[in-house]
Amino acid sequence: MVFISDVEPQKDTLLHLDEKDEKELSYVLKFGDEEMIQSCVESISGRMRQTKTMQSGFQAYIIDILSVILRVVQKNGLEENIVFGKYADYNGVLTGIRDSADMQDWLCEVCFAISGKLYRERVGTTQTLIEKAKKYIGENYANSALSLEMVCGYLHISTAYFSTIFKKEVGESYISYLTAIRMEKAAELLKETDEKTYQIAAKVGYDEPNYFGYVFKKKFGVSPNKFRGK
Repeated sequence: MVFISDVEPQKDTLLHLDEKDEKELSYVLKFGDEEMIQSCVESISGRMRQTKTMQSGFQAYIIDILSVILRVVQKNGLEENIVFGKYADYNGVLTGIRDSADMQDWLCEVCFAISGKLYRERVGTTQTLIEKAKKYIGENYANSALSLEMVCGYLHISTAYFSTIFKKEVGESYISYLTAIRMEKAAELLKETDEKTYQIAAKVGYDEPNYFGYVFKKKFGVSPNKFRGK
């Protein structure tokens, strides 16, 4: 005797990605590390193993997953063929994935490929921004009005984002970097010219000579005049 429930999938066993699943998959594609990706993939592929359904049910689930991946790919300007992995095309994915093991292999490959590419692009973009910022600071350090907002306005990014990536990539804050540039240039001028201290202060971005002297002594341990006399 064969029961109809043994051969016909029930409606409540249909596989689908809910809003939470979609957000998680989208996030790990863009920002996930290896552990996060593995966990997400195992969760998604594990549902195929736990749910009884026909191949058409698996395909609907795969289409849901493909839709999320394609949105990420398109929004970030990647080539769409990256979503196929070892399969030739869209149909190849739909017909090639037969069980949870196939799903896990394919999804791991695709997630790591997309995540790696987006990470490399982020790093390249970040490094470009930092180099532009350094160049801008190097060309404008003498401007006493030079500020974080001016640098970020030039780069067209937020101050919060810039401060975070600058500290991470350079190892010090924007103001520390700017001060170091100004002090280095001041030291050169003190050694190589006979200009007055207040003139040098103005040339390296300080309107107030006394404050310049304070910052200089904090940096080098001696006043500008004593530094010149060394």
